[in-house]
Amino acid sequence: MKYIIRVSCIIFITAFSIPNSYSSPTTVYYVSSSGNDNNNGTSQSTPWQTIIKVNSTMPSFNPGDQILFKRGEVFFGSIVVSKSGTPGNEIIFGSYGMGNLPQITGKKQISGWTSYSGNIFKANITDSISQVYCSGKIMTIARFPNTGFLKIDIGGGTSGFYDAELTQGGGYWNGANCRLRTISWSYETKVVSNYSAGTITFSTPTQYSTDVNFGYYFDNKLSLLDTQCEWYQDIPAGVIYLFAPGGVNPNTLTVEGVVNRKGIYINLNIANIKVQDLNISGYKETGIENYVSNNITAQRCYVGQTGKFGILLSGLNDIIDGNTLEDNLNTSISAYITTGEINNNNINRTGLIPGYGENGWGYFAMELNSSIGLTVANNIIDSTGYMGIFAGDNLLIKNNVISYSVLTMNDVGGIFVTSCDGLQLLNNIISNSIGNSESSR
Repeated sequence: MKYIIRVSCIIFITAFSIPNSYSSPTTVYYVSSSGNDNNNGTSQSTPWQTIIKVNSTMPSFNPGDQILFKRGEVFFGSIVVSKSGTPGNEIIFGSYGMGNLPQITGKKQISGWTSYSGNIFKANITDSISQVYCSGKIMTIARFPNTGFLKIDIGGGTSGFYDAELTQGGGYWNGANCRLRTISWSYETKVVSNYSAGTITFSTPTQYSTDVNFGYYFDNKLSLLDTQCEWYQDIPAGVIYLFAPGGVNPNTLTVEGVVNRKGIYINLNIANIKVQDLNISGYKETGIENYVSNNITAQRCYVGQTGKFGILLSGLNDIIDGNTLEDNLNTSISAYITTGEINNNNINRTGLIPGYGENGWGYFAMELNSSIGLTVANNIIDSTGYMGIFAGDNLLIKNNVISYSVLTMNDVGGIFVTSCDGLQLLNNIISNSIGNSESSR
């Protein structure tokens, strides 16, 4: 009798194993800068060349397919993921070959510089640029004052303010950006609609009221371009101006402008996707982003130089593991995840330029206050403009090392807790939560 039971169990298991052994065939696609979009893409000797080809072929991808970019090479554009995998047969976007991670970038190289005035050069470019990088280092949008802040003398509610130090002629500041601190934990950027005799009026109201002795600066006017590492773009004219580092001719440097919004965007209700082993950098908004998609994994990627979020995920069972996120201007990880994991990530230099982050709110290493049931473990967070981790409900936050938080804002700490039912904080090391009051009272 025992022998019969044992045989029946074997037959039972085998019967349910057959479908997996005969699952639909999967395909590995290769992409190389030396390839050709007319190739079939299915071998390393016949790769595609561009992200455009990847996106156009997206409707034909199947669960388990892999789209691999060659290491050591650079690919310009934005990947839009519109096909789902299945559990255990995820669609993978990754890399092949040897060397550095392949770079998926939204930065376009700017060349053809000619002299404009003194050490200022100009070049033609029709794309709208959010930031400029010279040899990998961010430049400053032409500003006044060149460093530090002016201070408000009289607040004007949410419509503007008065400063007696502003003695320029009427209308001088019209059209400029005013980047100002409106409260201890917030910078806001507003366009000046009218200036007269020290009074600044904004085109749209601020979120918080302006107040005496809070700091601000102006930028984005050609007349303010007066020192090295500053730039300005005249978008209607299609011209960019640059005072390069060291006052050198920018034709001797690698100058890049950020022109694309998102690096890898996963569409609504797309599931079972893995993004791994890629360098995703230089985007106006986000490096990796999904919109209410489940079972998304971002692992072993480098994500940097984004304007809003390094990684932004929302959905069920998403995983962010083993990534390096650096030099993101606003927030490195923003998660609206239920029952997932954020583990083993290194996050450096987030939200350190006042006024360049999200308008009114941001500058986090991890913004997790809308997540539920996450495990957040073994992450290393260094140098953050606001808080290291903004906690949510039923999170397990353990074994994280958080140093040098609150370098741009004030009034929080390395881990910020508010209305977090079921939160567990275990064995975290937090040091040097500094606080910055330079531009506040």
